[in-house]
Amino acid sequence: MRIKSLKVNDLRNIKHFCLNTDKVFNIIYGENGSGKTTVLEALHILSTGKSFRSSKPETIISYGKKQFSVFVSSVDHNLKERSFGIARQQSGEVNIKIDTVPSKRISDLALNVLVQVISPDSISLLVGGPSERRKYLDYIMFHVEPSYYKSWQEYKKILQQRNNLLKTYGYRVNPKQLEAWDKQFIDKALIVITLLQVQIESILSHIKIYIKKMINLDIDISYAQGFQGELNLSALEKLRSKELASGSSQIGPHKSDLLLTVQGQPADKLLSRGQSKLLVCALILAQASYVYKKTQKKPVFLLDDLPSELDENAREKVYQAIKSMDLQAFVTGIELNQLLPRDKSIQSSVFSIANGCLEECDINSTDGLKSLSALFVD
Repeated sequence: MRIKSLKVNDLRNIKHFCLNTDKVFNIIYGENGSGKTTVLEALHILSTGKSFRSSKPETIISYGKKQFSVFVSSVDHNLKERSFGIARQQSGEVNIKIDTVPSKRISDLALNVLVQVISPDSISLLVGGPSERRKYLDYIMFHVEPSYYKSWQEYKKILQQRNNLLKTYGYRVNPKQLEAWDKQFIDKALIVITLLQVQIESILSHIKIYIKKMINLDIDISYAQGFQGELNLSALEKLRSKELASGSSQIGPHKSDLLLTVQGQPADKLLSRGQSKLLVCALILAQASYVYKKTQKKPVFLLDDLPSELDENAREKVYQAIKSMDLQAFVTGIELNQLLPRDKSIQSSVFSIANGCLEECDINSTDGLKSLSALFVD
């Protein structure tokens, strides 16, 4: 996917702007609070329906406005012209259009508008709990295995109902009722596990290639499937007392994890902050590359405050990896000289932003930063 134009209305401090670009790299710089991250946030919302900065959609609508909207014109991997739009009202109502046709499902956007975010918060992929790394794998599986999303949703529904039963009744639960849920739980879990087993070794091998390419350390990665031995009714029976006491299901794919270690120790305990961020970058780049390898779909990279924790050489590794996949990127930061690629063959557009107003700049002009066009706030 290659974005040609982005229009945003009433999102945080951005009342209205339109960004037009024909470049691979699009650099947006400005002071803190200027609105640069909101540009990336808009693209993320268009892909997922959610902000990567806030869990409350109503709080990101501009003050005094009833809704925000994001619209993109793009070209897909088959060079077909595409358009995507989303609007969310204060009431929570969401309107989606794909190629001008209304849609009710955000998952339709996710299948068509692929984005990858690297931000200061991405470090949670390494230092956060297992759920962060499960989401990482879910993203890959959602795109490469068509039946995975439905199977995972069905499993989560059964898991929630079984957990509700365990939590509500504990040792007072009706054994026959719990056994009925056990059977459904195992059936749905095994479908998810089987789908993952088809891909997991290939995924791990692909990740290892990117780790070796990006960071000069011997880092091991393995997959913990969330249970030992066989996942069956007998395994649940052995854990019955523990599950009744805790009020939750103790085994299953919802307990899985990706384990990253250095010399047998958790990687997040041994790596420096810079090494940790570069490892996270390698993981996300590998994720994008694997999805492209399997589907030919190219994501757009959203790099928020990339200079944070990464020196020039590390940043250049990220840029070169994105360039090698022929992907488009939107990059934000405060200092322009820290954002420009060292490789002059990377075609870049530069935009400055202040108070939600975007201005395209010519870094080759005689004064160093000549305004080409200004897109003013209404």
